[in-house]
Formats: sequence, C-alpha cells, structure tokens
Amino acid sequence: MKSSALFIALILILTAQLGWADNLVSRTDRNRMGLNETLNLVLEYDQQVDSRRLDLSALEQDFEILNTSTASQVSIINGRQDVSTRWTLVLLPKRTGTALIPSFQIDGNFSEAITIEVEEGGASAPRSQPLSVELEVSDYSITAMQQLLVTVRLIAAPQLSNLSGDSLVIEGADVTALDQNQYSEVVNGTTWQVNEWTYAVFANQPGTLEIPGQLFSGIIGSTRSIFDALGGSGQRTLARSPSASIEVKPAPTGQYWFPAREVRIEEEWPGSTANTPEFKVGEPITRSIAVIAFAQKPETIPPLNRMASDQFKVYADQPELITQTDEEYLIGVRRESAAIVPTQAGPVTLPEIRIPWWDSDESVWKDAVLPARTVNVLEAESTASLAPPENFADQPLTTSAPNPTPSIFSSVWLWSTILFALLSVILASLLLLRRPSSNRPQPKHSDSHKSQEQQAWNQLQKDLKSHSAQQMRRSLENWCRAAWPAETASPLQRLSKKLSPEAAQQLEELEQSIYGASGQPPEDLGRLRTELKDMRKKSSGSEDPKQPLAPLNPIN
Repeated sequence: MKSSALFIALILILTAQLGWADNLVSRTDRNRMGLNETLNLVLEYDQQVDSRRLDLSALEQDFEILNTSTASQVSIINGRQDVSTRWTLVLLPKRTGTALIPSFQIDGNFSEAITIEVEEGGASAPRSQPLSVELEVSDYSITAMQQLLVTVRLIAAPQLSNLSGDSLVIEGADVTALDQNQYSEVVNGTTWQVNEWTYAVFANQPGTLEIPGQLFSGIIGSTRSIFDALGGSGQRTLARSPSASIEVKPAPTGQYWFPAREVRIEEEWPGSTANTPEFKVGEPITRSIAVIAFAQKPETIPPLNRMASDQFKVYADQPELITQTDEEYLIGVRRESAAIVPTQAGPVTLPEIRIPWWDSDESVWKDAVLPARTVNVLEAESTASLAPPENFADQPLTTSAPNPTPSIFSSVWLWSTILFALLSVILASLLLLRRPSSNRPQPKHSDSHKSQEQQAWNQLQKDLKSHSAQQMRRSLENWCRAAWPAETASPLQRLSKKLSPEAAQQLEELEQSIYGASGQPPEDLGRLRTELKDMRKKSSGSEDPKQPLAPLNPIN
C-alpha cells in the first residue's frame, strides 16, 4: 500500500513539472549511499528570494537534516545581471531502501524529484586506522587519448585535523580535476569525514600507465592556543593511497583518432535568427561553429575543413579552445568563427560539416554532422529606378468611371507631345548657339556628384591614417560608390579588379584584418595608397581638373 502511494505521488509530481519552467534545480553528490553516510543536497533557484519560502518539511520523511546553509549569488556576464539563491543541505537517511528527495516549489516552479538508494553497510567498513586512502579507476585497459576516471577517497577519523596531501600527478598523462566532494560516514557510532576527488586522465602514449600513490597527512589530538594558532602540536599521522597500473593500447592507424563519449556540432549566427540568416552581397556575416566533445580534451578535436566557393569569401578567426568539467567527464569545446562575405546574389549553399569520431562506450566509429545549409543572398542596396512603367502613357488617367470622350483626350495628348518636342528642339538650338568657351567653368548636373566624390575622397585620406581596419574599409566603400554610382556589384570587388596584384593583395589583407582579434590594419598599405591616388588622378583628368570623375571601369 505504501509503495502504491509513493508511485502515485511520483506520477503527480512528474505531471506537475511538465507545466512549469525548470528554473528551480535540485541535485545531489550521489544517488547511492550507506545508511550511516551523509548526503549533500543543493537546491538552486534563478531568482533572489527569501530563503524561508522553501518548504523542507516533506524532506524529513526519509532524511534527517543535519545542516542547512543559504547563499545569494550575483553575476554579471556580457552586461546581463543574473541573480540566484542556493540552499545547501547535509542529510542523513533514516532507513534503508529507496528514499525520496521530493520536488520543491517556489512561485509555481518545481524542482525534479530524486530517488536515493540507501544500503545497509554502504561502502564503508569498520576503520582500523585514523587516516586511510582509497583509489578507484574506471578501467584497467584503455586506448591512448581515451579518458580514464580516477577517484581518490581520503577517510579521516573525527579527531584528525590539518589534513593535507599531494596533488595527483601522473607521468606521461594529462590530469584534470573534475569534482570534489566532502561527506560523512557513521560507522559503529563514530563519524568519519570523507574527502573525495575525481580526475580525468588522458594517456599520451601507449604502454603501461603507472598511477603513483599519493601521500596524505593529518594531526591527531591537536590543541589550539595563542602560541600554536595552527594547531600543530598533536601527533602527525600519514597515509598513502594504493598505486595502480593501467594498460594503454595504441590508437588505430588509417584515420584521425578522436575518441569520446559523445560529439556534437552546433552553429550560431550572432545578430540573426539561426534558422534564417540574412545575407547581402558584399556585407559580412559571422558564423560560429562549436564542436563539443564529451570525455575529451579540446586540443584533440580536429580543425574544421576550410570552406571554398566562388559565391563567397571566408575570413577565419583564430579558433578558441575551451575546457569545461562535469562530475563524470571532461568537456572539450573547439569554437571556430569566420566572416562570410557573399560575392554574388542568389542561393548560396554552405557545405555539410562531418567529423568522424570513436565512441569509447560502444567501441564503434560514428559521424558528427552539421547538415548543409542553403541561404538566399540579396543584391547590394542601391537606388531604385524612378522611371514610370513602359505602358504608363497608355493607361487611362482615371478608373473611377468610363471616359466619355476618348477622342478629345487623345487629341490633346498628341498635340501636347508635339508642342513639347518643338520646344525641346528650340531650347537645344539656343544652348548650342550660347555654348561657353572651353576655359570657362560649365554648370553641369554632375557638380553635386563631384562634390560627393570629393568629400568621400577627403574622408578616405583621413581614415587611411587611422588604426581601424573597419573604418578604412567603410571609407573605401563610400568612395567607390561615389566614384561609380551606377554600379550595383560589391564596390571593393570592382576595385580589386582595377588594382595591380600587389595592391589587390594589400586590399585582401585589409579585409582579413577586420575580422582578426585586434582589428588593426596591416602595417604596409603603401602600394594600395599610391594606386588609389594614381587611379583618381587619371579618372578625374589631369589636363582638366574641373571635369567630372569618370567611371573607374569605363565601357569601351
């Protein structure tokens, strides 16, 4: 009857959780323990609240609460402030069997219920020494570069203090601390303190990996006084952990060896919806790809293949290697970011990314895949034509009612057209007769265009002396648009075709520096500056500086 009631309670709790956001998190340092051992329970809520609002009465059905502490945490990441409240509880089970840490709730948000298996004797046995060390390894035979879990437990009697010991160092392997726990065991009425460390170990070479014993020490019966603030006057006792030998098999040949428990590939488009990134010709958009490997170091993750296409250019930044830890494995992240600049409009396909990896749990090769993505690239922004449609003259002036006298309106339109043509001929003749001399400034409609080009050129000369690659590129684009406003293609792409190979290379280096870490332009841009001045001088006409600027790519 009691088990049925417990089952119904679990169903109700799980059903209630489906309707609420999971922002109240409950976790324990383990799910199996002995009857005389203590358990650490942590509850974390992503808001700052009064700690008394958390009702712990249901927890006392299966556990005795030995200690409770509460803390509020405030963190600021990228300008965003996150506030959380954390409860840390030390629990002692009241009976053997299955114990339940119930679901807690705050403001309608529910934590997940957790079941704990409580055994009669647990992992502990009667202690004969005041200080002892246990060593546990996940496997005695691994492959090179495969993760090995090593757990070290230091068990100390209650009268011991000033515990200290060596760090785990293994020759020929990389060691990373994953987790550290501290709990108590009650054996025959005596409470023993247990310190537990978990390490991720990666053997670099095949052969035999020797895990040496670690030396720990403590003080028995220490007394504190004003003359002995550290309490070191008691008797010192030592304990050494067991050593272990691990067989490390060589990695298979013929393929890049990349063992892990799980591998994922994720992409991110900053400033754009991930499913529908928007592209325009000549405008860069940053794509970030993260390869996440569980139970592997980030240095082992292979680099991504470089994308190549006639439809876009790619300016890659330096990869970022990130190491994260979990209770059972190390998490390696390799993040590669690149600026993608489309060079032509239309559909563009970014190729599939596929990384083979070895599943160390199932002993089989698998592929992590990021599917190919096709995006639509829009034309570069340009001034739309204001010309009327071709059949504008044939359309009726109004559509509200039938035209009662179409012949009269047609005649008026015809005579108006003829009269306008005659006036145009007369005006053209007068302009030819009054043509000014060649040494006089001629008013033309391009004066405004010349002024815009001159302003853009002056700004370009100023920005070429700055230390901002982005500012240089922006001024180059503005001047190119002012120099040939009829062009709709990428301005810098057209400019690159007019330059010598050396100057075009300097322009390419300027674009690449925009997406670098510092954003500083290349030091040597002398050839580019010289050819820009020569190009403008030839285009404006050295014989007659008052002539409007001709297109940089004239049509023969």
